Amino acid sequence: MLAWTPWHGEVADPEQLRRRGIRPLDPGVALDALVRAATGADDEVAVADVDWPVFGSAFTAVRPAPLLRGVSDAEAVTDAAAPAGETDPARALRDRLAAVPADDRRRILLDLVRAQAATVLGHAGPGAVEPDRDFLELGFDSLTALELRDALRQETGAELSATLLFDHPTPEALAGHLLGAILGGQAAAAPAGTATPEGAGGLLGGLFREPKARADAAGYAELLVKLAQFRPSFTGPADLTRPAAILRLADGPATPVVCCCTMSLLSGAHEYARLAAGLRGRRDVWALPNPGFGVGEELPADLDALLRVHVDTVLRAVGPGGFVLAGHSGGAMVANLLAAELDRRGRAPAAVVLMDTYPPGSEVLGGWTSQLLDGMVERDSAYTPMDDHRATAWAGYLPLFLDWQPTPMAAPTLLVRAGEPLGEWTGEPGGWRSVWPYPHETRDAAGDHFTMVGERGPELAVTVDDWLAERGL
Repeated sequence: MLAWTPWHGEVADPEQLRRRGIRPLDPGVALDALVRAATGADDEVAVADVDWPVFGSAFTAVRPAPLLRGVSDAEAVTDAAAPAGETDPARALRDRLAAVPADDRRRILLDLVRAQAATVLGHAGPGAVEPDRDFLELGFDSLTALELRDALRQETGAELSATLLFDHPTPEALAGHLLGAILGGQAAAAPAGTATPEGAGGLLGGLFREPKARADAAGYAELLVKLAQFRPSFTGPADLTRPAAILRLADGPATPVVCCCTMSLLSGAHEYARLAAGLRGRRDVWALPNPGFGVGEELPADLDALLRVHVDTVLRAVGPGGFVLAGHSGGAMVANLLAAELDRRGRAPAAVVLMDTYPPGSEVLGGWTSQLLDGMVERDSAYTPMDDHRATAWAGYLPLFLDWQPTPMAAPTLLVRAGEPLGEWTGEPGGWRSVWPYPHETRDAAGDHFTMVGERGPELAVTVDDWLAERGL
């Protein structure tokens, strides 16, 4: 078996790799190493350009790593990193917290969270991390969320969940959680709204990973649709127990973009984190989640209910100025319906950007069902806990969009198509690409259906921003 790390030009954010101690491979060096590895006697070879002081320290931060035994450069780093008598950072932190007044403990942990967050994001100092801003708005995505979780686990010695930043979405809230995780007891008390909601978790989302459910995906979805009917619903904004969410992911002077989230198990503002990162400093980017995916949230009774809430939420966020609607995959369906409804109310968007959307019953997507399910499960991440609420919300939206058909829109429209097929395609060349039946312009983006907004999101941002700039938006 032969494996290698990414080459120069293959990753949108090489600095993220370098912070982990992996340098993108120089093509000349990589080719030479691969040739030698392929013609050598070893059965299993990995080719990588490793910064051992960085990689070795991080890889062995929690416990020794047998994988590195016999790698002389790695062993030298780990031996040097553990001199006799070195203080355990978690014990030192615990001792420091115990020695100060209770009022100072949260401040110490907030300073720690901000410092580690700044390091993960590549900022010069913690001042760039505002205590009360959502981590997504600060620039975190699923990958950097896990990186921060790992750094805090090393510093605190606490057991921290993979969904840490989803459960505690601001530095202030996270500091309060850490205080309870480290000291327990009364220290666990946190300000209202910062604790993890009761009722999270469950079994339905986890079953989606099981072979039996995957083998009969339609049957499992049908069961979830029935269960979703028992969840509370809303017909308009007044029925919601709390206001519908919208989250600003980026700031900038140009016309703002409102990104409509999908209705899949992956649904949430995090879907557009990488896209927003590429637009930061250029224009405001808002993420518009669909209600019902969070604990305690109601599902829409019908499409009209969803549109009433979304219209109210979007206009409240963007104010009287112009704006752009955008959506990827199922989110493009939402953007299409929302654009038509806003137009009917006299507040049409200045433009609409549709990203790799297919009509219901598409033969293309029908042939890629396995890849779509794999993509949802494999991308279960720091921002997509596969709980009962998320599983039944996905199912609750299925009937609403079952008969959706594209609606004409007055606004200029861009269709951005994935540049790579999601799975094998044996039909007409290029026949797998997404289509739109009404007047529009087309651009192709790097990556497949998932990676175009994920790993290749910053590149997609350039494509979208250039098209909007050409129209003075």
